[in-house]
Amino acid sequence: MKTKTIAISFSDEASASAKDGSSISLPDAFSCAVRTDLVRRAVHSSRANRRQPYGHRAHEGRRKPVAG
Repeated sequence: MKTKTIAISFSDEASASAKDGSSISLPDAFSCAVRTDLVRRAVHSSRANRRQPYGHRAHEGRRKPVAG
């Protein structure tokens, strides 16, 4: 049976490593509930930022050259 080693680093405060089949203890930040309203807001904002602006003219919403 092959043994896999997993190393996880959570910043300077905590780190953990485990072998396949064993358990590790995680910081308290991972035990709190997921707030679906914050996840939904983040997804909506990232999708909105990817959209290309548009208008009634053919070249509306395209980036214009800037003199520099």
